[in-house]
Order: sequence, then C-alpha cells, then structure tokens
Amino acid sequence: MMFLTLSLIFLSCSENNTAILWSSNEEVADIVELYNSSNSEYRIIFQYRKDLVSSYIKADNKPDLVIGEDLQNKDIKKNMLSLNKLFDEAFPLKNPIIPALTEGIYLNDDIKILPLAFTLTSAVFNRNSKIIDNTLPSYDLKLMKENAVSYNSEQKLRGYSPYWDRTFIFAAMELYGSAFSSSENKTLVWNNDNVESAVDFMIDWNELNGGNERMSAFNDKFLYENRIKLLKDKKILLTTMDSSEFMTLSDSMSHDLDFLYLSRDNTLHPDKMIFGGITKKTSARQASSDFLLWLLQENTQKKIIESVLKNKTGGFAFMGGFSSLININKFILPQFYPRLSGKIPDYRYLLPQSDKPVDFNSMRDELLTTWVLENTKGDTLGLTDALEKWEKLRVPF
Repeated sequence: MMFLTLSLIFLSCSENNTAILWSSNEEVADIVELYNSSNSEYRIIFQYRKDLVSSYIKADNKPDLVIGEDLQNKDIKKNMLSLNKLFDEAFPLKNPIIPALTEGIYLNDDIKILPLAFTLTSAVFNRNSKIIDNTLPSYDLKLMKENAVSYNSEQKLRGYSPYWDRTFIFAAMELYGSAFSSSENKTLVWNNDNVESAVDFMIDWNELNGGNERMSAFNDKFLYENRIKLLKDKKILLTTMDSSEFMTLSDSMSHDLDFLYLSRDNTLHPDKMIFGGITKKTSARQASSDFLLWLLQENTQKKIIESVLKNKTGGFAFMGGFSSLININKFILPQFYPRLSGKIPDYRYLLPQSDKPVDFNSMRDELLTTWVLENTKGDTLGLTDALEKWEKLRVPF
C-alpha cells in the first residue's frame, strides 16, 4: 500500500512537471525541443493542431498551453489563466513588448494571452525598378496605386490589381480604419464609413486599370503563372505577400527582388499575429508558466533564431515572423538577416489590434474579402446583410 501511494505521488509530480502544448505553428515543435534539451525540471509535449481554435473549443480535455493565431477573442480568453503575475515577473522594470500588439490580450483587467510574434503585409517588386523607391520606410497605398496604374500598358502589362490577393483586400480595409472587432450583442462590428472608403479606393483603382472586362482578359492570359515569374518577366510591377513568405524565398528566387511594408498614413498592417496562453484548469501550471517565461526572454529568442538558421528548420526568424519584443527586432534580427538592414518595422506605427470574434480568420476569408470580390461582380448586398447570410450558412464549431 505504501509503495502504491508513493507511486501515485511520483506520477502526480511527473504530470505536473509535464505540460501539453497545442499549436498551429510547426516552428513551435523545434522550440519545444530546444526547451526540453536545456531544462531538467519541466518538460513540454508538443502537439500540432491545424485548426487550433476549433480544436481547443471542442476539446473535452484541453491542453495546458496554446500558441497560435486567432486567439484574441473572448471564447478563448475566458478559458485562459490570468498572466498578470507572469507578465510582471518577465518584465519587472519596463515593458519591452510592442504596445499595438497588446490591445486584444485582456479580458476585463486580466492579461489572458501574450503576443509572441507577428508578420506584416508587404509589396514585392523588382529591385531595379525605376518606378518604386525601395528606400521608403513603407509603401503608402495611395502611392502604390499611382505607381501601379502608371505601369499599365494596353493588355500587355498591369501594375497590380487590388483584387488579386485577399490579403491585400483585408489589409486595405483595416488600414482604412474599418476597425473590425467583437461586441457583446453582435458577432462583428465595424466602422461602416471607413469600410466604404476602402471599397471605393479599390473600385477606383480597378477602373483605372481598365475595369472588370480588361482586367479579366489580362488575368485569364497571365495570372495562372507564378506571381514571382510574372514579376521577373515584368508583366506586372508588383505583388503582395506576407513578410515572412518573402523572407523565406530562396536566394535564387529573391536576390533580384525587394520589398516594402504596406502602409496608410505611415500605419503598418500586421498580417499574422501569434499569441500564447495557459489554460485556466491546467494541472501543469508551473511547467506552463516556466515555458512561457523562458520564451519571453531575449536570450531565448536569440537562441531560437540561431537554431532556425543553423538547422534550417522552421520559417523566418522567431515563430515565422518578427518578435513582439522590441529589442529582438531592433538589435538581433539585423545581425542574422542582413536583408532587414534599414527595414526593421517601426513598432510605433503598427495598427493596434482589438478583440476579435471567435474564428475571425475564417470570417476574414469567407465573409469580408469574399464580400468585396462579390461586389465587383455586381452583387449589391450590404455588409450587414452579407454577415447575416454568412451566419445562417456557416457551420459553427
């Protein structure tokens, strides 16, 4: 009986020292391995979840830790442990985290999730372009439009279409101040005047490109090809992509290309944002807290970046993007990525991110950008009506 009791105590201690982590980011697997190899007291078990939010909400047995996108909503945060003390312990003297990334991390007065990494929507173009000034700190939408339209030439060349990429459509909407967020009474709220301004901006651009008929002819003839090939063949002036996507292009593909972060009135648009949190009912609170504290240290993030480059694993930099820690971006990344010299985004100009509805990534792709594209085909359904229709048709978690 005594042996059995001791065995149960030992098992309990082992469980409490081991935390289960779910993440939609494959890069986190290597980070966990790095943590486990340097820690003798606690252990983290990584489990990949492609649809992190839906997996978490539907799970009866929830993990101890979650790291991934789309976590800044009340459905997730109400299940998360308060991280106020952990935050104070990690940053006792000053706050080195980018303020704009902390807008959606609270539930009431408690910090429920912590921003870890982010990417930026970017324009990519030929390095020797005589139209685009690659020394600019960012690429304003208005200038981007002017440059792209000036490149047009009958049906042979088109600078860029605002309808080519859903990532651009959404970035334009947000940079125009659409302010998509959640509320107590509605699934989604927004600034309707600013949404209309963004849509008008894209409609005008499309008309300057020759309208739907001419753009369809160009698209049918050329757009089936790889966008980078179109750039290098100078069929188009520019394309857009996530900053991490550009940074992970091979040298042979990107050596003659350059990029600028999209902006409006100097404001930059975060594309993907990675957060981390600890489940409220975790049985491995100490292990989970220790891992998050370790992850938020500058020395740790530097080691992770070194490991990514040395072992050629994962994506760009830290968790596939820029760090939420100001000093990592400012001082560490340029050491490892010379291409970022002079191109570290100024954190003061990042667009603040508010609390979002649950599964906002799906809403962005299936509702918001689709609504813009449907309007180009003559659909006059307003966004409020489109939201109501989408809510009736969608399959909830």
